[in-house]
Amino acid sequence: MDAMGMGRKQLRRAFSEFENIDIHAPLEELPRWGPLEDYMLFCLTAIEHTHAPWAIYWFDKVFKFAYQRPDRFEQYDLLHQPRRLFFTIELLDRHDRAPGRVSDFLEV
Repeated sequence: MDAMGMGRKQLRRAFSEFENIDIHAPLEELPRWGPLEDYMLFCLTAIEHTHAPWAIYWFDKVFKFAYQRPDRFEQYDLLHQPRRLFFTIELLDRHDRAPGRVSDFLEV
């Protein structure tokens, strides 16, 4: 749970950089979108293991922001893009198999 708390603090701090950009700027002037994918994966993981309202809020916030400019997602990434894609599929598959239940991963 300490790691989840640290991740939440980092998410708030890091996402603040994106909130101040002009979403309609030319593509080459926008920052790389890769970190946004990592933020969404972190939120999905937090939702899976805690169902925490803050994780749901942040996933929604980051997703809505990122998909205003889906063309900004990296398409040439050799490792990170496929890793994020497959990890997201695994997360969503686990969510489907355990609807409404929190995982027991963090139980002591």
